[in-house]
Amino acid sequence: HRVVVGVRHVKQIARPVDLDRIRRRTLGRERIQRKAHVRRLPDRLNNSNVWVEYDGISNHKKLLDSTLIIWGGDPMVMHTPEWLRGPVIIGDFAFPKYRFFIMAAALAVGLLLWLLLERSRIGIYVRACVDDEEMAGAMGINTRVLCTAMFGFSAMLAGLGGAIGAPYIGAYPGLDFNILPLALVVVIIGGLGSLAGAAAGSIFVGVADSLGKAMFPELAYFTIFAPMIAVLAVKPQGLLGRE
Repeated sequence: HRVVVGVRHVKQIARPVDLDRIRRRTLGRERIQRKAHVRRLPDRLNNSNVWVEYDGISNHKKLLDSTLIIWGGDPMVMHTPEWLRGPVIIGDFAFPKYRFFIMAAALAVGLLLWLLLERSRIGIYVRACVDDEEMAGAMGINTRVLCTAMFGFSAMLAGLGGAIGAPYIGAYPGLDFNILPLALVVVIIGGLGSLAGAAAGSIFVGVADSLGKAMFPELAYFTIFAPMIAVLAVKPQGLLGRE
């Protein structure tokens, strides 16, 4: 029995080495380690969203170049619907109807989002994924499908906001880079994970931006980012962000 085992062992050693197979296994392990390193990167940055933001900005640049190739770079004027043209007289003041429509649409979307996140089963799943994605997956939630669906839903809301605001601010190349800093400041001031914080931050940024452009045109951006720095110094998680 020992001799047979020894012969088998010698035969296994004497087999020709498949270098291609070893190379494929080595490359596969390297890819797995590289993916694991990328997944651990946010944890190494103290659970920050730097990697996600970088990936989003790079994809945004690709989409920007694609839109220039398809539609060109000429500014586009969006006309206000006929039934929303004209002013609304309130006492001695006249306000455009379309601005009231924008505020009403924002309130309606905010209410729907609150009902979705706070009063529905999908909202429970979303909040569970935000708090602890691994635990949510262990509880049976398909986190990959849910996160992908929420990303698509947020993109749809962004497109809806752009379509509603187009008659007021227009559409032209570079508009995205004018909106992105405002959105960033809204999220930072309001706080991550808080719908009420996003609403409070948007009101704050809107008022600060309007007053800054009217009173200090040369310091318009300073009037937005200075309060943001002050808020971060006092409450790093934002006004209504989670601890």
